[in-house]
Amino acid sequence: MRKNNQMLQPQVEFIRGIFPVFIAFSTTHQILTYWKDYSGAELKKLLFSPTSELTKLLLQKNFDLVIPIPQHADRSMKRGHASAFEVAQFFAELLNINIDRSIKLKEVTGIKQANLNEWERRHSENPFIWDTNELPLRCSDSKIIKILIVDDFITTGSTLEKAANVILEKIPNAEIYAASLGWKPKSSKKI
Repeated sequence: MRKNNQMLQPQVEFIRGIFPVFIAFSTTHQILTYWKDYSGAELKKLLFSPTSELTKLLLQKNFDLVIPIPQHADRSMKRGHASAFEVAQFFAELLNINIDRSIKLKEVTGIKQANLNEWERRHSENPFIWDTNELPLRCSDSKIIKILIVDDFITTGSTLEKAANVILEKIPNAEIYAASLGWKPKSSKKI
């Protein structure tokens, strides 16, 4: 497993940088998938431990909010936990900031992202909505709002891009970054 020490530049529109705890290749991806499916406490301790360099970079950004990517309720029920929300809680505690859960899944959604290939993910309907008329308290003034959107694992980045679009519709002065436990680089070359 290879831990990440830096902010990475994703090839995703509207996302300024990404902070994955791990660069995920086959073994790391299998371990993260196991945690998502079974939520073992000992494995969680290992996975939820960024390097000191990555922690320092995150703290320097002075984020205002953490917004988790919502997942289907049936997936949370099947797994026994909401993995993306758990990862968001970890980052919120690390940064000592609040979690905002204003982004929700639309009531009627199509096929789950996990069942789509990269092209289908990029060209599918946005499954997210902003679920409230109110903005988070810090978003009411005109200063730049730094938001960290969090998912458990980032594959193509299309989920982040769709969530960022929803955020920017409501908070046009948002500066959006992303974080996750793992990120799969587009290159198949192992580092």
